[in-house]
Amino acid sequence: MNPSKIILNIVKVIHEKLEIAPEKDKVIAISLWDFIDENGNTIPKMDLKKGLRKLAEDEKLFQLKDIQCLDRLGRFAGETIELEKINCEHLREFYKECYSIREPEIYYNFNTGVGFLNDKKFKLKLNHPGTKVFEKLYERIGERLPREEVLKIIGSENKEPFFKEPRWVGLRKTDTDKSDTYTINEVVTKIRKRTGLTPDQLVNNNGNLTLVVRKMEKKKLT
Repeated sequence: MNPSKIILNIVKVIHEKLEIAPEKDKVIAISLWDFIDENGNTIPKMDLKKGLRKLAEDEKLFQLKDIQCLDRLGRFAGETIELEKINCEHLREFYKECYSIREPEIYYNFNTGVGFLNDKKFKLKLNHPGTKVFEKLYERIGERLPREEVLKIIGSENKEPFFKEPRWVGLRKTDTDKSDTYTINEVVTKIRKRTGLTPDQLVNNNGNLTLVVRKMEKKKLT
């Protein structure tokens, strides 16, 4: 299987949307502005339309409820495409199969804090809030770690503040959402820096985190 980059990018967006959408939702609406390539550029409407039709008709991942905006010239605020009858299990498997080509392998030892991202070694400080977040992600590779759980892990059993100098100095105490967002962003940035994970491998979607890698077999390290 060698899907085109456009298909990979489209599947990635739908998969991320599916992970945060309530399971009861039968129709998912996705903004056209969310469909971007690996360089951050929006996917042209014609390419997006072809890719969505291929995934719907050939792969049977979902049905297209409304893609009329793809037939109009230009791109405007508020334009969305709507998908229905989504085969969630099939879509997740298709996503994993697509990205298994590009996913790195990772190994982590909970006792020592030492890990490997492919052949690169890294070491995390045990009992550190950021390390606790990473360890939970490692236990649940490929699964979404909800924002609320991330915040709970960061704040649990830590008498000392994670940040000696909070980045949200000056914000009102009632502005907790911004403070929480900055906190999670800082944690994610530190984890990426210490492990070598990229934004595509450690995905942060409004504080909901997902580790998109494959777990390395311990025997491969010997």
